[in-house]
Amino acid sequence: MWYAMESGSLAARSLIEGFDYASAAKAHFDKQRETAMANRLLYERLPAPIVARLLRRGASSPSLRYRIQRHRAPSAPKRIVARATMKGVTATRLRHRDRACHQPTCDCVWCTHGTAEPIA
Repeated sequence: MWYAMESGSLAARSLIEGFDYASAAKAHFDKQRETAMANRLLYERLPAPIVARLLRRGASSPSLRYRIQRHRAPSAPKRIVARATMKGVTATRLRHRDRACHQPTCDCVWCTHGTAEPIA
C-alpha cells in the first residue's frame, strides 16, 4: 500500500512539475525494491527451523525495533544479491500460473495474459 501511495504521489508531481516519472521512480524505489528482494530470497531459502529460531530470538530481544530497522535497511550485500537474482526470479514468476489467474484478460501482477497469447 505504501508503494502505491508513494508512486501515485510521485506520478502526480511528475505531471505537475514536468519531470520524467520513470527515472524518478527508479531513483526513489530501487533501494527499497532491492532490499525487499534480497530479504524475500533469504526468507525463502533459509530452512524453516532456522527461520523459527531467528524469529523467537528476535521477538525476545529488547532491541527488536532496531533489529527490524536494520533488516529492512538497504545495504551493499543486499543490493548485490538482488541484482544477481532479479532476472531469474522475475522470469520464474512470469512463468508461474497464479491460482486466481484464469482468463485471457487477467491483469494479475505476474500475469502475461494481457501481453501475449492466453495460457491454455
